[in-house]
Amino acid sequence: MGGRRLAAGLVALVLGAAVLAACDGGGSGSGSSSKPVDVSELPNKMEPASGPVDSVTWNISPQPTSLGVPGFSENNYAPQSIMCDHLVALDGDWNFVPHLATELRWETPTRLVMPIQEGVTYWDGTPLTADDVVWNLNHVMDPAVAPTNQANVANVESVTKTGDNEVTVEFTQHDSTYVATVLATNFGAIHKPSVVQEKGDAYGTAAGGIMCSGPFEYESWQTGESMTMTANPDYWNDDYQPLIQKLTIRFVSDPNALASALLSGEIDGAYNLPLSITSRLEGASNGTLQRGKSVLFDVLIPVDQSGPLADVRLRKALSLAIDREAVAKVGYAGYGHPNVQAVSSPSSFTYGGDVFKQQVTDKLDYLLEPDLEQAKGLVDDAGAPSRPLTLVYTAGDPVHEKAASVIQQSAAQAGIDIELAPKDPTELLGLLTTPDARAGVDLWLRMGVQNAPDPLVAIVSGYVGKGVLTFGHENSAAFDLISQARAEPDDDARAELTAQALFQMTDEDAFPIPLVYRDNTLFLNERLGGAWLNNPYWEGPWAAVIGAK
Repeated sequence: MGGRRLAAGLVALVLGAAVLAACDGGGSGSGSSSKPVDVSELPNKMEPASGPVDSVTWNISPQPTSLGVPGFSENNYAPQSIMCDHLVALDGDWNFVPHLATELRWETPTRLVMPIQEGVTYWDGTPLTADDVVWNLNHVMDPAVAPTNQANVANVESVTKTGDNEVTVEFTQHDSTYVATVLATNFGAIHKPSVVQEKGDAYGTAAGGIMCSGPFEYESWQTGESMTMTANPDYWNDDYQPLIQKLTIRFVSDPNALASALLSGEIDGAYNLPLSITSRLEGASNGTLQRGKSVLFDVLIPVDQSGPLADVRLRKALSLAIDREAVAKVGYAGYGHPNVQAVSSPSSFTYGGDVFKQQVTDKLDYLLEPDLEQAKGLVDDAGAPSRPLTLVYTAGDPVHEKAASVIQQSAAQAGIDIELAPKDPTELLGLLTTPDARAGVDLWLRMGVQNAPDPLVAIVSGYVGKGVLTFGHENSAAFDLISQARAEPDDDARAELTAQALFQMTDEDAFPIPLVYRDNTLFLNERLGGAWLNNPYWEGPWAAVIGAK
């Protein structure tokens, strides 16, 4: 099937909002990290690979928790997306293209018809059918199966088979976000229903494995060590015929051990490298450290809605007090940049002309410099918290450790005391699923990620309405604007509404509080080529394009 680009207006965003418990995130690019980089000029991908290679060893850290219907985590998405075909794929140029769905046809504003690619088979040789697509899309609408998907499917009325190879989605109102928040993500990945049902809770784990139709076939998973997959010799999509015959994914989490493995050639490549090792990798003689555009952004999220930060004056005071330039400089090694918008990064402004720049970035540039006088006035007006605020972040993450320290110092100058509390990644995941775990947690320093270059992505899935990162916080003004944007098929009109919401969330509500946006990074061994450089990369068959240089 060719890689046909979807019409503009069908496409919109998605959350990935991952709890990236990965070491430090970030990485390098061509050129010294001390020099300013215009990220808008960075290439989307490397030159195409010249041919196949027998084997490649990659690193993804931490180890995936599931290959089935995972929650938030790039380390789950990345291996799954090269084994399980999505209905829509995000390609290396950040375009949504038809995949298992050969066309997205809006017959009415509330009816989306999808012809399904014929002749696709699972690895076991059985056909992938329209019935399978219907089962999967309904499966991930179940709150018990995919609680983090509920905001994405809020407007879905039904998913049914309407022809031998046709699936129709009916909506209660038009939803410009469904393509990217569901069809192009892990929620739009098609698994063989009978195997999912047979394996039960073991499906997607090292004990149960998976059954899909993608370019790489699952072979084995040694818990704590590695995962192995092989090229699918019967893969249906000519655009993504795998060039790597055997792909081994390691789970090396120690930054120095990872650097040594990359420099020795033991591991061939990795995305989102720990920033603490970029200086070592920049001088590598056996590979290159690449920098790419990304929609990674670090924010402070108020968690306990019954605590002091329920008062918007204190949230605004904290936002005004933070020295974002200092935060970016202390731990991001030149791959982080001060961010003034509550959600997403400037790289996500891929439609709507200059609307986002004019109505968001330019109007919020006052946040680039701390305003302690105004911050102190707000604290005096609201009353200083009677206890230190508790700020949590991933234990062992040196970037967030340094960033948290700067935030603590900035807040103290405005009269807000903060206590730092590093937490295990599992404990942080509990904040999403266990309300009791949120008690006494005032702030979460978190790296956010979205699955498409569109700021509406993370807002819809994470920060308004049923978004999993609201923690009960309500912002009716932003929710109304986002609801209108979501129902708007026109890109320019949707950009206007989304920009208004983004400004309101940052300027008036201070939820979440922006800090830094990051560049994407990739280290690739000199024998390889063809890799995508942008982040997100995992909503398409990213490893299928990597081969001999």
